[in-house]
Amino acid sequence: MWNKIDCLSDHEFICKYATTQVSTTLINGLSSSTVATKATTGHASPATTTVYFSHGYTQLCSDQVKAQEQSGNHVAQNDSSCYVLFQSPDEWSPARDFCNNSSGHMLTINSLKEQVFVGDFLIHYGIRRGVWLGLNDLDMEGNFTWVTGESVTFTDWYSHPDEDVMNNIHDCVEMLPAQAGVWRSTMCSKQGSVSALHVVVCEYDAIKPIVNAIIG
Repeated sequence: MWNKIDCLSDHEFICKYATTQVSTTLINGLSSSTVATKATTGHASPATTTVYFSHGYTQLCSDQVKAQEQSGNHVAQNDSSCYVLFQSPDEWSPARDFCNNSSGHMLTINSLKEQVFVGDFLIHYGIRRGVWLGLNDLDMEGNFTWVTGESVTFTDWYSHPDEDVMNNIHDCVEMLPAQAGVWRSTMCSKQGSVSALHVVVCEYDAIKPIVNAIIG
């Protein structure tokens, strides 16, 4: 039962944290052990959501992905995805091919939670300028699609591409960490004297949690 009282009254309190289940063993249908990692929490820019980025948490990432840290790249895991930040700027198509050739794909963002997580990840490592997204309208002008073929369920445009007077050559999309992670359509490659070089985040599937059932 809840009771409305004076806010200045002294009471104990409970902090709530997000957890990621890694492994659970069931004995006769009862959980005997659960390995979980507590994620740090924070706040996004005004009135959005909770940040789940936790520095150094890569427990559900494959060995191949975690090995990227040995090469000086930054790795993070959130829900069912692992992310690797590669800080060598490139044009969009070479960056896409690089991710594909490493058994991943260019960054796709499908929810506000993921948007906030990735934005915090980038800012944490000092990335403030444009970062490539795997979103483009190269196949059909005005029809933006993800490189993975998945549905576009979330967007965070700075201004909608339809309002861009250069939308006929702005066929790729960058994320702007320093501006709360908003998205902006831009050139995919160099046009005249104007370059189009951005860093890229490659996204990989995380390892699925293991559930072991022991019946006895």
